[in-house]
Amino acid sequence: KYRSKNPAYGPLSSGSIKLAFYKKWNEIVSSGKVTVEEKQIILAMSENEGNMDAVQSYDSEILTAGAMQKTINPEGYGELSIQLWEFKQSNPDKFKELFENCGWDVKEIETLQKDKKVIKEYQAYYNDKTGKDLKILIRKGFVEKKYKEKVICIPMESFINACKDEDFQAKQIIDFISRLNSAINKKPTGYSNKIKDFTKSKLGKAMVLDHDVNRPGHVMRCFGDALDKFFNANKKVSRNPADWKENHNVYETQILEIYGPLRGQGDYTMTDANGRYIKLKSRL
Repeated sequence: KYRSKNPAYGPLSSGSIKLAFYKKWNEIVSSGKVTVEEKQIILAMSENEGNMDAVQSYDSEILTAGAMQKTINPEGYGELSIQLWEFKQSNPDKFKELFENCGWDVKEIETLQKDKKVIKEYQAYYNDKTGKDLKILIRKGFVEKKYKEKVICIPMESFINACKDEDFQAKQIIDFISRLNSAINKKPTGYSNKIKDFTKSKLGKAMVLDHDVNRPGHVMRCFGDALDKFFNANKKVSRNPADWKENHNVYETQILEIYGPLRGQGDYTMTDANGRYIKLKSRL
């Protein structure tokens, strides 16, 4: 159920496979694709998201799936569509088995901009339907009188099955690491250093990833605001984290105490920001 007023209904499968249950962790770490620290960070942060085989379609998006809860947006695009396209390129046979044979596909759409630059986007389809038509198809039969009952949803069942596949799970994990590195390499608004220069701890990196997965457009400005508040209260501390030396952990901890709850305050709309921060602290 989505919204208490004028509610919408749709399928939800919470799944059962936690990121920690991935069967080939030793293999993916020993191969160098994921470091031990990166594994610890995403395992802790993923507890705030979903299981690897979690799939739903009841809110504003067409479909949400996986440990990082990537979505196909109302027009058929989005991060989940990109993930499908990349998996199709890297594992064509497995993509055909898991998705194409079950009606799912993803297409590359090229758009010529006014400046003649070509933009490539990726749009997901199920039996040639996308956008509003696909959303309606997936949610067919999910009505108030069937709320909390089991309803057959063939398009989603094939997606749930795909999310149980170890190759697609590996894709989810590699994307998680890419997102982590992308997030901590952002520069806080008003600062020349990158976020990773200020946050060297696993907790700090996990918090930034947690924020970036949920409100990516807020990360740089919010982290910059947290730094502003810290430096305003500690005017003698260098604004260059390279100067912090043995005090780095102390200063970083104070910054995270500001940043954690700030992610859900004022113009920053991350849901349960402080609660998520407290949970991350308990895990890391």
